[in-house]
Amino acid sequence: REGEEDRDERNDQRELADDNAAFALEALNQGASRENFFISPHSLSIALAMTYGGARERTATQIAQALNFTLPPEELHAAFGVIDLALLRRADKPVESGRAFKLNIVSRLWGQRDHVFLDGYLDLLAENYGTGLSLLDFASDPEGSRRSINQWVSSRTETPIPEPIPT
Repeated sequence: REGEEDRDERNDQRELADDNAAFALEALNQGASRENFFISPHSLSIALAMTYGGARERTATQIAQALNFTLPPEELHAAFGVIDLALLRRADKPVESGRAFKLNIVSRLWGQRDHVFLDGYLDLLAENYGTGLSLLDFASDPEGSRRSINQWVSSRTETPIPEPIPT
């Protein structure tokens, strides 16, 4: 039974990798006509998968279709967690060239301060994505919220991005 679960988990990871590749190609194709276009499809997939974890009904269906998700939600989120851990274990280890590559995967969601978020959703974020949800007051302080998010992103990237969320 344990070998069967390992096989199922590997199949889920492969299926998620295939789904992410299809999404990445679509996203890159959409931006191909832009000058200096750069995105991280993996980061975008993670952010939207975390959002998907809290979505229901029509919204959940639309997110799954847009991201080419084919796995059931429970298996999808678990597969993201396994893939992220595997990537993190490889970071800073030498590859064929003998040099290590640097990889920082940082993800976070922000929600409206006075909105109630379900414990099950917060658990899903912690268990599968190693993150939580930060609360900001988007409604009465959108500029302060924007600055807080930009500050968080800049503090966690090797080469700070001046304005990830522009004014």
